[in-house]
Amino acid sequence: MASLDRGCFGGRVGCYLFLVVALVVVSSAAVLAKLANVQGPVAAWWRLGIGFLALFLLRPALPARNVYCLVAGAGLAAHFCLWFESLRYTSVAVSTMIVTTYPLWLGLADLMVGNIGWVEVGGLVIGLIGLALFFYPTPVSNLYGLLLSLGGSLAITVYFYAGRLARLQGQPAIEYSRTTYLVAFLLVSTYLTLSFTNPLDVKPSSIPPLILLGLGPMAIGHTLINHVLKHMPASKATSIILLEPYIAALLAA
Repeated sequence: MASLDRGCFGGRVGCYLFLVVALVVVSSAAVLAKLANVQGPVAAWWRLGIGFLALFLLRPALPARNVYCLVAGAGLAAHFCLWFESLRYTSVAVSTMIVTTYPLWLGLADLMVGNIGWVEVGGLVIGLIGLALFFYPTPVSNLYGLLLSLGGSLAITVYFYAGRLARLQGQPAIEYSRTTYLVAFLLVSTYLTLSFTNPLDVKPSSIPPLILLGLGPMAIGHTLINHVLKHMPASKATSIILLEPYIAALLAA
C-alpha cells in the first residue's frame, strides 16, 4: 500500500482491480458489525481507530492540513455511527441495500458539475432497481432502522465527494485517508465521551470482528477507494459498491 500514491498500475485497469479488491473487503463490514453486536458508535470507534493506526504504522506522519479532510472525517463518522446502529434494528441485506444508494447521490452531484452524463446516472438507477428487485420481498424490521441507513448513505456521500476534491488537490491517498480516519475517530470519541459510553467495555467475543473491521474494510477497502478517487469521478469510483449488498447478504446467509 505504500506505493498507492504513485498511481494505478496498468492505468484504468489497475484502478478497477483496486475497486474489485475494495468491494470484496468492504462487503464483509456489515457481517462483522453484526457479529460484534455493539452499539453503532462503539463499532465506529474501533473501526476508525484501528484503521488510522494501521495507516500510521505503515507511514508515520503528522496529520495533513486540509479542510476537505475535516469535512470528510465528519461525514465518515456520521456514516459509521448511523449505519452500524441501523444493523441493530434491521437486517444486513436491507440496511446494506439502503446505505449503498450513495453512488446515486454522488452521481447527481457529478451530473450537476458536468463530470458525468445522464447515461451514467441512468445506469446507477438501473443498478439500484436491480438491488430492490433482488431483495424483494424482504421484511422490513422497522422505520427507524431504515432512516438510520438512509442517514448513513447521505453522510458517506459527503465523505466521498470531499475525498474526490482533496485528491484532485494533490492530497496523497494514504495521507488523506490517515488524516480523515483520525478526524472521524476523534469525533466519534467525543460523542462517546459526551454520552458516557466506554468503547472498551465490550465482550471478549466482540473484539476479533471489531479488529477485522478496522484492518479490512477500513485500512484496506476505503483506502483503495480513496486512491481511485483521484482518477475518476466519485460516482464512478463507488459504483462498484452497488454489488456490496449481494456479497454482504451471501456472507450473512
